[in-house]
Amino acid sequence: MSLKMQLRSLFTIYKRSLLIGCSLLGLQQLIGINTAMYYGPLIMQKSGIKIDNLSKEESGLVLNIPLAFCNFIGTTISVFVIDRVGRRSILLITLPMMTACWVAAAMGMSFTSPNQSESA
Repeated sequence: MSLKMQLRSLFTIYKRSLLIGCSLLGLQQLIGINTAMYYGPLIMQKSGIKIDNLSKEESGLVLNIPLAFCNFIGTTISVFVIDRVGRRSILLITLPMMTACWVAAAMGMSFTSPNQSESA
């Protein structure tokens, strides 16, 4: 089968599968857990929370440990549960919860000014 025929079948026969796959990929990137994990220490620093006897940078790293631990626990649980419960049902159940959590996080961050943590 030529490349032209393969591309034609991709956009005709497998159109629905392609759309679902690309939508899930985009949704995964929009959820942004990778961003939260990467910028977690900086977010903790900017929030103004500080642990006594630690610098701002050290406090940010220490306060990011619970986030990394929750990510580890969630990943470990999903390895054992995902095939039994089903990917679709897990997605449909957790998507509204993830959306609510990100909205709550955005609202919480909107109450602080960028300069507020600099003076603390």
